[in-house]
Amino acid sequence: MADHTEVRLEKPRESAPNEVVAYFAPNFEVQPSFDNDLFTAERATDRPTVARDNRQYSHELSIQGVFEESDRLPDAHRADVESMVGAAPATARQQVNRLVHYATQVGGPFYLYEGSDEYTAESTAEVDIESGVYPAVQIASIEPPSQGGLSRFEYSVQFVVGVPR
Repeated sequence: MADHTEVRLEKPRESAPNEVVAYFAPNFEVQPSFDNDLFTAERATDRPTVARDNRQYSHELSIQGVFEESDRLPDAHRADVESMVGAAPATARQQVNRLVHYATQVGGPFYLYEGSDEYTAESTAEVDIESGVYPAVQIASIEPPSQGGLSRFEYSVQFVVGVPR
């Protein structure tokens, strides 16, 4: 099993260490998507379709997994989640609520770490795709279950990757 800190979301802070918003473990699935906005047009004659590469890419990322109550997690993971949430045991609902709070009340940009890739660049000059440094992320949507009182919350979080202007 991968370390629980391997896939995590942080809120950058200038004068202090970054604040962890969520540990996306266990059972996470990360799906990046690079979409190119091509110009295409059909021709009226029997000549082939026109396709022009404008090199306008959008980069999205989705993460799916399960938030567990902290007393079901390995010791190090449990301690980090309880410290992050400020409660022992920390419920799955508290973890989801923390994520929703940061998305709706605090806002981005956020730093996302996923294995050796990091989404931390806040300017185009900081982006280094070959070294695994991508633009920071913004939360586009969060989909938790609507039922209360569950000990496990399946979630899906959609991110848009890009540098702030």
